[in-house]
Amino acid sequence: RKNSHFERRTMDFARRNKLIIRWSLVTAGLITLFWTGWYLVNGSVPGVTSIQMTPNWTVALPFSISRWWDVPIGPIWSSILILFFTNKQVRKGDLVIGLIFGLVSGLVSGLVFFLVIGLVYGLAYGLVFFLVIGLISGMVHWAGLWAGKAGPNLGLKELLDQDW
Repeated sequence: RKNSHFERRTMDFARRNKLIIRWSLVTAGLITLFWTGWYLVNGSVPGVTSIQMTPNWTVALPFSISRWWDVPIGPIWSSILILFFTNKQVRKGDLVIGLIFGLVSGLVSGLVFFLVIGLVYGLAYGLVFFLVIGLISGMVHWAGLWAGKAGPNLGLKELLDQDW
């Protein structure tokens, strides 16, 4: 009798894993077929540039996200739903509240956190990289003007090729 609980639990895990694999493949396949058909008919797959949260609140994205990202995201969602609905420890009332709370808090925290991180690091990288490049090229050109070797139409390549 001790082994029956273990066998039942192992069968539950095996059944759950089969469900996840099958539905992930079906989900990815259907989404891929849909967007491939869309591409063949229209010539391109659309991108998402804004997300409408409510009728009065729309979040504008700083870049377009291709709908091809639906292909890997669909199986993730189907796996999450299978894990939620096959978990016996979760009561029915807790499932809906937990699902709503988890989705909302995950989306909000993920968007806010990664949007801020992306903007801060992107801005810092862009400023530092291009300011350094601009500073170096300006100093080289100024050094050429100061030495009397560079004219207003002399480029960086010509300036560096000159004998000093």
